[in-house]
Amino acid sequence: MRGRGVEHESRRVALRQRNWRPGLHGARSEQQTRRVALIAGGSGAIGSAVAEQLAARGDIAVIGYVSAPEAAFAKAEELQAKYGVPAHAVALDVRDRAALDAAVRMLLEKYGRLDVLVNAAGITRDRMLSKLTGEDFDEVSAVNLKGAFSLMQAILPAMRQQSYGRIVHITSYAGIHGRIEQSAYAATKAALIGLTKAAALEELPYGITVNAVAPSVTESKMTAQLTAEATERLLQKIPLGRMQTPEEAAGLITWLTSEGAGTISGQVFAGDNRQYGW
Repeated sequence: MRGRGVEHESRRVALRQRNWRPGLHGARSEQQTRRVALIAGGSGAIGSAVAEQLAARGDIAVIGYVSAPEAAFAKAEELQAKYGVPAHAVALDVRDRAALDAAVRMLLEKYGRLDVLVNAAGITRDRMLSKLTGEDFDEVSAVNLKGAFSLMQAILPAMRQQSYGRIVHITSYAGIHGRIEQSAYAATKAALIGLTKAAALEELPYGITVNAVAPSVTESKMTAQLTAEATERLLQKIPLGRMQTPEEAAGLITWLTSEGAGTISGQVFAGDNRQYGW
């Protein structure tokens, strides 16, 4: 226990003495200078918007998908044409650790670094707790919680090696305040907050920040399937009176991956306008 604490403090001191500015040391080609960003759940509404904003900033966006590969590849091609930066689509099932390791190896072989991880992968099984099955709970946990754990374990060695990283997990309002018929989803998103805070404490001495964002209700294929009555009930609880766009949700997430957010870690940001009690 004491040994780990000494190692942690030694690393902290070494970084301070270096006055490190990650990614700025030594001569690097333009491609090497571009940051490489992996977006899990990158073909979803928020993930796709994050990929767009990262590419617009000049980052190499790697869109991780599970389903709809055509949409993911089309988005990658669009980003390349629009911003003139490399962009890729890769199969990325966060439940498959071997596949995660393979994707990380591929990116390291191609670019030599991995700078940003945005974890927008998530599923839900909306049922009352009394009707929720053990299988339902395990399925949600496998993606929302263990998936986040596996993503970080796969990518952290590379980030530690380069003394730089930005990790942002997408949690939820449900993980902070709970929500009817979302016991499994709320529990896993709450646990993701704990994972974020613990990882942040461990990784900051290596130049790696870890944060979480709980977006407001966002326009997406999922919310588009809500009935008019369900949508109205939802909007009544939002002071602004409307859902946020994926681009609005992505703005905060993208900023947390920037150089300007280098001193911010272990935080949970409500990308929302609701207050407790709404």
